[in-house]
Amino acid sequence: MPIKTMDRFPADEPYRGVRRKVDVWASPAATDPVPTGRSISDLVLLAGLGGLLLDSFAPWQRACLNLSIRSLFHLNGCISANAWSGSGGGFGIAAGVCAILACMALVLRRFGAMDDATAD
Repeated sequence: MPIKTMDRFPADEPYRGVRRKVDVWASPAATDPVPTGRSISDLVLLAGLGGLLLDSFAPWQRACLNLSIRSLFHLNGCISANAWSGSGGGFGIAAGVCAILACMALVLRRFGAMDDATAD
């Protein structure tokens, strides 16, 4: 009775397939490469960064003044500040510049400008 093994090469073969050709060992090539989802994630990230950039121009801080002296003098109005100005202007500018640079890098990568090798 022959001994059953899990080896796919016959037991009587010397060296158990060491001298076989590469095509026997290699797995068949896939006809369609598996999509990585890189383009979808890039677009989602680009949309999020664009939303952050647009939101940075919205009025985040607001101060209003309503002053009236009898019926002779009326002064009312509001001033507002966004992320680029106001109390946290430095962080807003840094966030805006980083969002712009990240958007530029994503667009360059999407169109293949960053796929080449860098200079030595």
